[in-house]
Amino acid sequence: MLDKINRYAHGFVAVPVICTCSEAGVFELLSQKKSLKFEEIVEYLAANSGHLKVALRLLESLSFLYRSQTGAYILTEQSQQHQIIPKALMSLYKYPFELYLKGEVEAGINSWINLSCRRWDTENSLLSDLLDGVLVIPLLLELKKQNLLDESKKLFNTLTDSVQQELSTLFINLGWAEEKTEGLYLTDIGRFMSDRSLNLGITGSYAPMLSQMKELLFGNPQKVFERDKTKNERHLDRTLNVVASGFQHEKFFADTDEIIISIFNQQPIEEQPSYIVDMGCGDGTLLKRIYKIIKQFSARGKVLTEYPIIMVGADYNQEALEVTGENLAEIPHLLIPGDIGAPEKLLEQLKAQGIEPEKVLHIRSFLDHDRPFIAPQDIEKAETRSHLDYQVVDVDTEGKLIPPHIAVQSLVEHLERWSSIVTRHGLLLLEVHSLTPGIVKKYLDESESLHFDAYHAFSMQHLVEADVFLMAAAEVGLFPKTQFFRKYPRVFPFTRITLNNFEKRTYRIRHPQLEDISALMNLEKLCWEPHLQCSQSLIEQRIKDSPKNHLVLEVDKEVVGVIYTQRIENLESLKSSKFKNLGSLRTPDGEVLQFLSLNIHPQIQGRGWGDQLRKFTLQWAALKGGIEEVAGVTRCRYYHNNPQMSMREYIEKCNNTGEILDPILRFHVGGGASIVDIVPNYRPEDSDNQGSGVLIKYELTEQLEEKKTEVESPSQKVDVEKVKDVPVFIENSIKKILGKKRSSAFSYNRPIREMGLDSLDLLELRSLLEKGLGKKLDSTIFFDYGTAAALGGYFNQQLNLLSKPDKQLVVKTDARSQEFKISRQTISEVEQGVNSNQVLPESGVAIIGMACRFPGGVNSPEDFWQLLSEGKDAIGQVPTTRWDIDHYLELNGEEQNGSRFGGFLDQVDYFDAPLFRMSPREASGTDPQHRILLEESWQALERAGIAPDSLVGTQTGVFVGMISHDYELLMVKQNQPNELGAYFSTGNSSSVAAGRLAYFLGVQGPALCVDTACSSSLVAIHLAAQSLLKGECNLALAAGVNLILSPELSLTYSQAGMLSPDGRCKTFDAAANGYVRSEGCGVINC
Repeated sequence: MLDKINRYAHGFVAVPVICTCSEAGVFELLSQKKSLKFEEIVEYLAANSGHLKVALRLLESLSFLYRSQTGAYILTEQSQQHQIIPKALMSLYKYPFELYLKGEVEAGINSWINLSCRRWDTENSLLSDLLDGVLVIPLLLELKKQNLLDESKKLFNTLTDSVQQELSTLFINLGWAEEKTEGLYLTDIGRFMSDRSLNLGITGSYAPMLSQMKELLFGNPQKVFERDKTKNERHLDRTLNVVASGFQHEKFFADTDEIIISIFNQQPIEEQPSYIVDMGCGDGTLLKRIYKIIKQFSARGKVLTEYPIIMVGADYNQEALEVTGENLAEIPHLLIPGDIGAPEKLLEQLKAQGIEPEKVLHIRSFLDHDRPFIAPQDIEKAETRSHLDYQVVDVDTEGKLIPPHIAVQSLVEHLERWSSIVTRHGLLLLEVHSLTPGIVKKYLDESESLHFDAYHAFSMQHLVEADVFLMAAAEVGLFPKTQFFRKYPRVFPFTRITLNNFEKRTYRIRHPQLEDISALMNLEKLCWEPHLQCSQSLIEQRIKDSPKNHLVLEVDKEVVGVIYTQRIENLESLKSSKFKNLGSLRTPDGEVLQFLSLNIHPQIQGRGWGDQLRKFTLQWAALKGGIEEVAGVTRCRYYHNNPQMSMREYIEKCNNTGEILDPILRFHVGGGASIVDIVPNYRPEDSDNQGSGVLIKYELTEQLEEKKTEVESPSQKVDVEKVKDVPVFIENSIKKILGKKRSSAFSYNRPIREMGLDSLDLLELRSLLEKGLGKKLDSTIFFDYGTAAALGGYFNQQLNLLSKPDKQLVVKTDARSQEFKISRQTISEVEQGVNSNQVLPESGVAIIGMACRFPGGVNSPEDFWQLLSEGKDAIGQVPTTRWDIDHYLELNGEEQNGSRFGGFLDQVDYFDAPLFRMSPREASGTDPQHRILLEESWQALERAGIAPDSLVGTQTGVFVGMISHDYELLMVKQNQPNELGAYFSTGNSSSVAAGRLAYFLGVQGPALCVDTACSSSLVAIHLAAQSLLKGECNLALAAGVNLILSPELSLTYSQAGMLSPDGRCKTFDAAANGYVRSEGCGVINC
């Protein structure tokens, strides 16, 4: 569903751009002139060049236009869609949705809702979703703000009839709500949209700026960014922006926690940082979070008294420093004024406070792109970049375009200033990046970049692509520490956000220039035998054709290393390639980055810089948009010394330590490469290798930096795309998204959305599944098939494949964590029995398993039988742990003595929450009756010889009898309404008790809870048997559960004369004087 959210946000930003360009005549001009260069369009329309460039980039990303090889803009057929967009739609950017929901606006939004229901009278689904975004974003945010999307309540019932009718129509049409007997309620998709509404908050916060698009593009842009009399920004809703930013950034801060813990677990502790300095500290939230993480989870946290950490907040804004001081009041801290553009002054401030720079860890989050633009000082160096095809779009304060090479040089000099104060602990940097139009176009639904890049550029923030940012840092000697290299998304071949701990090194890496040709030719001669050297003309041609594809390593301004690369379409093209024809494979947007050659000066090869250059190139490639893997054709160093071996035997040969024998192959495999195949006749002049090359491949994933020591034979390679074991492929795909550190969260029958995957992770997973299984998946796939097992069943059905994971499932049986093992074969046999379509006679309903918990220490049917056969009495007085019965009797009189007695269970507060995929918070908010029902149902299934995991997707019914709501009453008495928490409603609903059990087991039969007073359990069994006989389900769980947790019902029953004063039932006896309340849970499988 994240793709739908992205489309809404895209539309919210794109519609003002399209409408304004249409009104200003941009489309008409290009239609008449056929093609125009950017400067010509600016001149024709008297446009603000910077803001117009942002607009054209957005239109190019939407395929409304494209650029020719000469850079001229040309309309596409898609551009005709601008005529469909109602110009009046712009009125919604200023519409008072707050007053609308209060019923205080005469003009409603019914006309727009009707258009939405008609899909805006277009068959273009993308356009209709874009237009929906203009309507639903401000509406959704206001509904959320007014707390009108409570999933436990009927929707909109507090609103006026007209508003209620309009919103009901819209929500039902969008699939966000459905009519039930008792009213309108959110669907799963509606709940998702409600939960993720703040994902749209940042976009929505820019409504004031977007409503003034005409002024931005063709008027006075400075007017748009003027502040009001109280110095508040008028171009955006800053409060909404900050709240939404915090919501979206949580995931990245969690990964930052992981890095912080690693840093402060390092030994010796004396070598750890003593100060953490946050430039642009805002309100101090990040510093406070980091200190808490260190204190609670790191080795340093245990010795803070002996080794204290001082948190240092630095900010240009004095008000921000004051708020930071308040938030850090209980934490050792310092506050100093600071400017991100002047780190040398920050250093002076730190020294003035007695802080040793060598003991500082610098941190920063999402600030570098929002720094003030400082014109570059080194104009000569800036001009050397003009031949590099940067696609950066930066706007100055006057609305003019900052030339891309100037923008990048400014970034380099900014990072150069910071490199001068970074010490051994480095700079922990979390930053966001832009994407090129080609990548945005290709991954429009998967990426936020179309809208995100646009409103950041319009508001004069300085986003650059992730690989450009990394190169800018490398140019000044700042490199990410390998173990802390993070990119987001993890799997998609593009990068929007990076998290790195930059450290300063003695070398620098940059793109080559023609002025480097002499040094490059010298390296060629030093590293290759004469007959294998590249000609000067070939190297010059490489630099002229694609200078951004190559990297040089320099020390003290001397080039001592180089790596040449090119982009090609696919790996297959290399299998029959020839070295002399490699240039013909080059394509600007290829998905494979090919290593052509790597040269390191022989005098420094012992320093490991060749490995560092290769490693950096892989990181850089992982960040470049559209690159999915890295490959190359290499050679063997010593194959000629082993004439008795075939080439294949040689490349698979390992030494005594299990490492690849050949040093060149070992260099690549040790760095994460796999050997794919031998390329015959690759380079005939390489007689030492009989003209053959060795094709290698690097996977650009989180496992990129894992060291490999063994070769994988080409014959052992598995083509994932051809794997026929669908469940195993699904498992591998999920674990790839989870990453190694989260992979333990995987289980075939655990809901995918409960594995810790966020919206972006789910979108990446869907993309992986689509690619591997060759089937386009609906955006609601994880709602419809919520577990790996359910997905496997769906794909097996679609692809007519019946394989299952050939492995043994290990599942916990109870709170004591015993293991219950059942083979897949056994599960299949059980499933065949369960799914049998035999017609059973009325007398043929069989009880095949049971479990129970009753008073008197009864925890099984055997215990119950023993208690009955021994005639034990399990009735007693109310335990003091429940309530003080004497206190109530004193207040209400002894005539209510019947409430003194009952049958009570022990340890009703015990629960194995992780087994049932509940967080401690959810478990504490859930009625213990629900919890006991889960536990006893598990036991009943095991006693029937059925692994609970095996029931996923089966027609198994759940029938529960339950009447009490004591836990709900307790929570209401002990908490204020705003303290009840999100799990109060679902945790105390009788209907949810049955649904929770069905959801946990993943079953698809009927699920219901009945309340017919004392007969509830009997009626549940009756309904279960009836459902079986009607063929509505093939297996049924029938249960009853009751707990007495609050005195009210017992007291009122006793007052009514319903309870026995002596605590004894005398059924069918003339001496009968009432009944006795009792607790327990019983479950049968039939």
